[in-house]
Amino acid sequence: MNAAEIREMLINALNPTYERKFGWTPSKNVYNISSLTHGTKAFLAMRSREPMKGFNRHLVRGSAIDELVKVRLEEWDSSNDNVLKWTLPYTWKNPTLHDILLIGHYDLFKDDTILEVKAPESEERFIQNGSMLRARRQVAAYAMMKGLKIGKWIRAFVVTINSDILVSELSRDEIEQGWQDIRKTAYDVARELDN
Repeated sequence: MNAAEIREMLINALNPTYERKFGWTPSKNVYNISSLTHGTKAFLAMRSREPMKGFNRHLVRGSAIDELVKVRLEEWDSSNDNVLKWTLPYTWKNPTLHDILLIGHYDLFKDDTILEVKAPESEERFIQNGSMLRARRQVAAYAMMKGLKIGKWIRAFVVTINSDILVSELSRDEIEQGWQDIRKTAYDVARELDN
């Protein structure tokens, strides 16, 4: 191997695409929750552009912290194999497509509690740029999907780790609203893609 090949190998290992990391194939009727948190227009714009290539230190830093938390909390369920799936009924103009499939991967789950871990470099910027709102929608959707599957209410928390560890619990109303927002965005995306 030469230096360029080693660099490419490291980039692919440290910054895999969502599709490669979780074995997800994009299609008109399959949407990942974390992308839906951005809203319809942003979701469609992200879907239509080329995947980011190269080294993203923010993503690598966040992934490293996320993985460390998962390793240290051994008693929590944190496997990347834990795919949450939820089907929303939808009739497509294309008869080969059926419904809308929402997919997601929670960070940590134990008993009746689900955690979404984020590692912003600036808590203030994380809140100002809407990342906290998106994290709250994301964990709300995961809590509802998991709860509906197992038949009990799931508590949801966003954990941010930078110079300190801050834990923010969502209220029951916030969880229900976040789930409603994700479903609405999924239907809006489907209608746009179906035209």
